[in-house]
Amino acid sequence: MAWITLTDEDLKRRLAAAEYTALLNAAKQASQDPADLVAEAIEEITGKVRGYVAACQKNTLGDGQTIPSELKASALALVRDYLFTRLPQMGSLNDALRQKETERAVDELRDVAACKLAIVPPQTPDVEQAGGPAIKLVKSRPTIASRKDTNGLL
Repeated sequence: MAWITLTDEDLKRRLAAAEYTALLNAAKQASQDPADLVAEAIEEITGKVRGYVAACQKNTLGDGQTIPSELKASALALVRDYLFTRLPQMGSLNDALRQKETERAVDELRDVAACKLAIVPPQTPDVEQAGGPAIKLVKSRPTIASRKDTNGLL
């Protein structure tokens, strides 16, 4: 599978035509540019998905604002949730079924972050990878001899 860039067209294919039209109308009524709002949502969720992927030390991020194609459905569920909860009059479309889908998307991303779900490495890795932990915990060795055992040796 390849790494992809989410687009407005992906969201259009994910939503029913009536939902997408309602989204555009709600954005206009809220005095917002629908294209900017959708672009902002896609950028926000792309960053979150990349953060979950980078949380697992085994994963390598793809170049640019790309995400693994196997996480496309989860990312689009989060984009939809972002838009439906941000705009007034969209709450009625965010029913229990869609909320459950959003929960499953977050669960899948948590599994990726915990290295429970493998991600196909990108063909073109990002030159700036997220750093790992700054401190590595080193466990101490158990004490073999006590002061009592070594008393008088020196």
